[in-house]
Amino acid sequence: MSIKMDSSDFMKIFLVYPPWLEEETLAGYSRKTMKDVELITSPPLGLAYIASVLLREGHEVKIFDCQFPDQLQLLYKSLKKEKPQIVGVSLFTASVYSSFDLIRKIKKLSPRTKIVAGGPHAGAVPKHCLDNKDIDIVILGEGETTMKDICSKKKLNRIEGIAYRHKRKIKINRPRNLIRNLDSIPFPARELLPKLSRYRTEKEKLSREPYTSMMTSRGCPYRCTYCSKNVFGRTFRARSAKNVVDEMALLVRDFGIKHVHIYDDTFNANPKRVFDICNEIIKRKLDLTWDCEARVNTISKKMLRKMREAGCTMIGFGVESGDARILRILQKDVDLNKVKKAVKWAREVGIRTRCYFIIGSPEETWESVRRTIDFTKELNPDFVLFSILTPFPGTKIFEWLKQKKMIKEDEYVIRNVIQMGELTPDELRKALSIAYKEFYFRPKMIFNHLTYINNFFILKSYTRLGISLLRKYIID
Repeated sequence: MSIKMDSSDFMKIFLVYPPWLEEETLAGYSRKTMKDVELITSPPLGLAYIASVLLREGHEVKIFDCQFPDQLQLLYKSLKKEKPQIVGVSLFTASVYSSFDLIRKIKKLSPRTKIVAGGPHAGAVPKHCLDNKDIDIVILGEGETTMKDICSKKKLNRIEGIAYRHKRKIKINRPRNLIRNLDSIPFPARELLPKLSRYRTEKEKLSREPYTSMMTSRGCPYRCTYCSKNVFGRTFRARSAKNVVDEMALLVRDFGIKHVHIYDDTFNANPKRVFDICNEIIKRKLDLTWDCEARVNTISKKMLRKMREAGCTMIGFGVESGDARILRILQKDVDLNKVKKAVKWAREVGIRTRCYFIIGSPEETWESVRRTIDFTKELNPDFVLFSILTPFPGTKIFEWLKQKKMIKEDEYVIRNVIQMGELTPDELRKALSIAYKEFYFRPKMIFNHLTYINNFFILKSYTRLGISLLRKYIID
């Protein structure tokens, strides 16, 4: 089976990042009022990487980041006018049904266009995606090489890492090997994205604007039960320090970027590489600050000091619980004493900390929630993010819930809070509110943040954060 396209070797390809909001909601916002919407947007690096590979092959590529309303309308106009041979769409579980609606509209506007779906949801449940008759091909895992093959004249049954329909049956091909040499992939085609200044992130992460994000590694070797490995797998693969800092230098030179969020699952999985990257940044004297996510397992004070010297202003740690029993259930492989040391060391060298916690794990009790809240206050990072556990397809917890018949066999999108322990859904929401109130509205925490305000940018950021917390957790 092959895709029948034009005789030309080069194709017109649209890559689409769907909106997180329903289209009707998104349509209510103009370009001007989008600044006042509580949205966190980050450039779709996955599509930008795929675009760079396809451009190198000679194809004509456009990216439509439909997190922005005007991009969605531009997509519709461009489909009518240009009729691309292929449209690639990223699928995420939380927004998959609104994405299906978008795909249906794409197909209606350009019926002969082939729809290729990729992303975390597609990799986790390809059959669910192919139940949507408007989707022609699903990419399993990393997309760069697979998408290049799809856009060639290869027959589908010879392309690794895809699923598709053949004679009304779903065929799943053998997996594709992970890309080992990440330096071989060209830098993301950011020039095809909306202006980087339009993207917003949590302001507390930033020391300066404009900001963007980048990836320096792929894959996470850890075994957390709530985390999906559908796209990049569990094998840690890293770019060289020179390649990473080459991209940073390009961002400063060509895009005027002042701050970079490093999007890796675990930036410090290889400690030596962290030192190599930091030394390269220092050597080149880059006018750039950055933040990252890391594991406490491989953190040292020496590493943090070097990171600070190289411009790191914030580091995020996934802690998840202050109860050792819950951590074992989550297979987090984290020692709470190491968490305390990591946050303490970061504070001592001048790096701000942000810690992530989950409420509602299997066997969660009021006592374990109380231990978590008390631990966050004892830990006293600069910021915390609490969330109620949501099981996503492809995770161990999702499979556990299916075995327990707590979710249906064909249920892929969990719309409601699921009770996995002692607390009911309403009690979990109450616990979330208590956690935020007790952490952020302490005199010590308020004083610490007030002392950090030394310019209008930070004042504005903190004002927005405070109003958001008050609306969500104080004002009912």
